[in-house]
Amino acid sequence: MRAKGILELLQSTRQRKSKRRRNFLGFIIAILLILGVFFRFTNLDTKVYWGDETVTSLRISGHTLAELKQLAFRGEEISVAQMQQYQYPNPKKNVLDTVKGLAAEEPQHPPLYFVLAKIWVQLFGNSVAVTRSFSAIISLLAFPCIYWLTQELFKSPLTGWIAVALMAVSPFHVLYAQEARSNSLWTVTILLSSAALLRARRLQTNASWRLYILTLIIGFYTFALSGAIAIAHGMYLFINEEFKLTKTVRNYLITLAISLLLFSPWIVAVVTNFSEANATTNWTAMKVPLKSLIKTWILNLSRPFVDFNYNFVTQNLLMYAVIFLLVILVGYSFYFLCRNTQPRIWLFVLTLIGGTAFILIVPDLVSGGIRSSVARYAIPCFLGIQIAVAYLLASQLISIATSPWQQQLWRIATVVLISGGIASCAVSSQARVWWNKYNAATLPEVVSVVNQSSNPVFVTSWHGLMAFSHAFHPKVRLQPLERQPISIQEEGNRGSEIFVYESSKALKALMETKPGYRIDRVYKWKKQIEPVYETKTTLWKLTK
Repeated sequence: MRAKGILELLQSTRQRKSKRRRNFLGFIIAILLILGVFFRFTNLDTKVYWGDETVTSLRISGHTLAELKQLAFRGEEISVAQMQQYQYPNPKKNVLDTVKGLAAEEPQHPPLYFVLAKIWVQLFGNSVAVTRSFSAIISLLAFPCIYWLTQELFKSPLTGWIAVALMAVSPFHVLYAQEARSNSLWTVTILLSSAALLRARRLQTNASWRLYILTLIIGFYTFALSGAIAIAHGMYLFINEEFKLTKTVRNYLITLAISLLLFSPWIVAVVTNFSEANATTNWTAMKVPLKSLIKTWILNLSRPFVDFNYNFVTQNLLMYAVIFLLVILVGYSFYFLCRNTQPRIWLFVLTLIGGTAFILIVPDLVSGGIRSSVARYAIPCFLGIQIAVAYLLASQLISIATSPWQQQLWRIATVVLISGGIASCAVSSQARVWWNKYNAATLPEVVSVVNQSSNPVFVTSWHGLMAFSHAFHPKVRLQPLERQPISIQEEGNRGSEIFVYESSKALKALMETKPGYRIDRVYKWKKQIEPVYETKTTLWKLTK
């Protein structure tokens, strides 16, 4: 009886300790979720609204690039207010106009996100903050989706909660949650379709496969690279089923066929307007040294966890140490995953990563390009990496085979990793530009100079005017440079300062020939955004 009482006491003590640990973990997860939400909605309207986002606004307005070009090629000055008319919904333009514009001019962008964003802005108002808030709201759905996916894989609540925590304070996911583009929605569809596939494979019911069809269709209509996710899923099933035409494989092929059939209207649009799609994506074929490409891959590997806007150009010992440790952590996570889980688990994670990585990396190595350096294209890879790291941390924290001092070491590693994400988000939340703004990195400096002028005229290419219109003072007059000779309105504009945002020697020579004008170089910017991408900007000022 006495021994039994001691055992009951010990068991009761363990249960109390276990309950305290669960309560503490729940408290920490709640704090991290609150931080994740806070970072996603902080300073939404102060970040630079760059080129890609202004194209989103153009699509939301229902106008087309052709209509904007028509305005620019008149050769007349344009007010900031006139340009803004192409950035917010037009009552005369409906959802069908948005879809038609995308199909004709940018068929590589499926319409779902743009249609939903248009409805959102029509409901809640015309502002940068409102437009971006749609992406921020959508990004919150990734939390339950990644938890669901990890449960289908590991059936481990702790792994799921750590994955949620890593997602909540991931500087990469926070950056793109604050951007008016489809990246947040694509992240959700990747997680959703992956979890739905694993559920369908487990249950083998018609309802579960119909859910998978729905998630595939949503993914296809969200982002062009969703095809890579479907291929990765197929690779996983074929390998896992030992390349036999099992019931699971047949169901997958049927669901894929149905999904492609329902997506076929947009496939027709892509084929019909392939030249437009190719023209608007030809920047990805830019030739860069292999060394720069590899540096960017390594840099991108660290960005889901820690990101202080490093670019591998500025020598920084802390940067090298952080990235080196993160590469080691990621590498060991894959080793641990493959060593300690069944093939059906680790194979899914590896195919999710490998399917997209193969499609991006191979063309760059064979024919040259920077597709594989574009971090937002690699979202499936980042999700697979975060899942592997979450499994490693969860396993080491509760493993009975791990000694107390090793568990303490892994606790410290977990805290440091999550703290690095929080610190990264805190720093980037206060910055107007970050590496993900690419060629808009110099926009704040240009705007600051021009807005200080009492009577400014700003000359640049027509597509650049959209981004500047969100930051310029209404007094700034805009002049597209496509129509030459450039006509600057003289009447009533005495004392005006003409700013030319262009480093072209031909443009410089053109402006220098204008009689009565003095040309000065106000400033020259040269910023290395990342190893494969450098932006150069010269701002000239002409005064009479």
